[in-house]
Amino acid sequence: MRNLCLIYDSGITNEEKTIIVNTLAKAAKIFGNRKFVNLGKNPMLNGNKRVSADMMVAKSTRVKIGQYGPQYDAGDIWQQILDCPKQQKNHFYCVFFTSKDITAKLSKNYLNFCFGYTLGNIAVISTARTRDLPDDDRNVMLMGLIMHELGHAFGLAMGGRSNSENNLGVHCTNPNCVMNQGLTRKDLINNFRRSFRKGCYCKQCREQARLTFD
Repeated sequence: MRNLCLIYDSGITNEEKTIIVNTLAKAAKIFGNRKFVNLGKNPMLNGNKRVSADMMVAKSTRVKIGQYGPQYDAGDIWQQILDCPKQQKNHFYCVFFTSKDITAKLSKNYLNFCFGYTLGNIAVISTARTRDLPDDDRNVMLMGLIMHELGHAFGLAMGGRSNSENNLGVHCTNPNCVMNQGLTRKDLINNFRRSFRKGCYCKQCREQARLTFD
């Protein structure tokens, strides 16, 4: 069974780390009782060279500077994680947290921003747009983003289900599921709060998650 691993850059605060670690530990149990491993800020070895999370962000494309500072290409960060020998060998589920604002390409154009970006078993999540929220909203946002992006990593809402839609990725149409889509912070926070009260994932998503356990 593949591990669930955490990587974060040096801009992630101790308070954020606590929320992230606690949420990922819970997620590790939900997704097949797999081992949760905190790889920290210096997680990868490429030959004899250690590759830090900060280096991965710095090497990614800087798209523009906006309200939340420099914005980086999440796909570039994702590719660097994928290319690391440790990931190539073990194919672990990975959540990479950056304090930088991120975006991603849709066809040939960049989105204005994205909160999280997941392909296969690797997720990249930014805390940049959560930091000016009230503490309670920020906590809900961080926990929800983790559960949502991990849901993508485990293939939730995929497979032509009757209650899924393709809107900037495949999402669940159940309004009480954390895999429901939200395009603004307000929408996401409301969605996440509602889903947490109902058990996080809907019945269909939980069943789909069981089918992907390795």
